[in-house]
Amino acid sequence: MILLFLHWIFPEYTKMKTFLRIFAAIVAAGIALCGVFLLRRTYIEPWLAVAIGVCGGAVVARLLMRRAAAVTGIARGGLAIAVLFLVASGVMFGGVLTVNYAGADDSGSRLVEATIVSKRSRAEHPTRRVGRGRYVPDTSRTIYRYYYTLRLPDGHTVEKATTAGSYRHIAIGSHQSVAMCRGALGWNVIKC
Repeated sequence: MILLFLHWIFPEYTKMKTFLRIFAAIVAAGIALCGVFLLRRTYIEPWLAVAIGVCGGAVVARLLMRRAAAVTGIARGGLAIAVLFLVASGVMFGGVLTVNYAGADDSGSRLVEATIVSKRSRAEHPTRRVGRGRYVPDTSRTIYRYYYTLRLPDGHTVEKATTAGSYRHIAIGSHQSVAMCRGALGWNVIKC
């Protein structure tokens, strides 16, 4: 629809069509990565979330099978359908988890006691520029990142980032309260 509208406004819209395809691919990758991040904060089995994404991708690919070459810009039919299937699966996977998390009811949240089971720190070296387009690790500086892992009462684990000051005071075996809410699609989410 958008491509037809652009064709009506700009008869030479082939560059715009390529731009829209690239933009759509970037947005689809962002949605899929958002789903990967939210998978750790959602009480859903990972195989179920992947199955929802794959089934949704199969339905979309089946519906657009005849138009796959036009939508993706790939001339080979089988490859165009495969690309359409992968992109649609990633969007469905990330979209379902995002809708569930974004629609969580904060007013109905409950606090559960989680146990701190481990803590770790990671040292990183930032990069410095040594030439045009060339970056190397700057070994003269070190940045430390601090994390600790919480085990919820039902056995799920959640990793949280923290600051250096609070990292020193975290004791393994101590308890911390974690807010859990019911998501828009019914799966519990952790908002901490």
